[in-house]
This record gives sequence, C-alpha cells and structure tokens, in this order.
Amino acid sequence: MEVTFLMDESEMQSNRFVCLITDHHRYDFAIIDTKQFSGNSIVLSLQNNRMILMCEEDIEDSEYWALKLGVEQEDTKAIQDFLYTALGKGEPAAVVY
Repeated sequence: MEVTFLMDESEMQSNRFVCLITDHHRYDFAIIDTKQFSGNSIVLSLQNNRMILMCEEDIEDSEYWALKLGVEQEDTKAIQDFLYTALGKGEPAAVVY
C-alpha cells in the first residue's frame, strides 16, 4: 500500500489551555491559533475530545459550537463571553486561583 502526502507543514502555534468553572459545570478547553484553516482557531473540548474551527463571527451562533463542545444551555452565555476574549474581541478574563 502506498501513502501519498497531500500536505506536510510545520509552523509555530499559539496554544492556550483553559479551565473554566461556572455555577453549574466545569469546562476544559485547548485553543490553538494557527495559520491554517483560513484564520480560524481550533477549539478543543478536553472533556469530550471534540473540536471545532472557530472565528469571532462564529461565537454569536451558539448553536454551532455549544453542543459540539459539550456546553450546557445554562452556561452558554458565560462560555460565549469567554470565547469573545479568547478569540479576539473583548477584555481578557480574570484568573482566579
């Protein structure tokens, strides 16, 4: 069996790992900024091992990302606010230890 490479590229990426806790649930995400995928970021739920490609315009459409990332309906607004800060539009979130 022969393997044909369609693409094989290396690049420096920005990787961010975030743990969020709402009043209801905990969410663990990895956000990978890359030059691939037309400027979209890879958002990965570390809890359900599902990922989506997102840009700022996708954040408003919670039906696109909430179910795929395992975000419960009661937490959608809080996670949406976080995504605005993580993907570019908004103030950085405060870290609490």
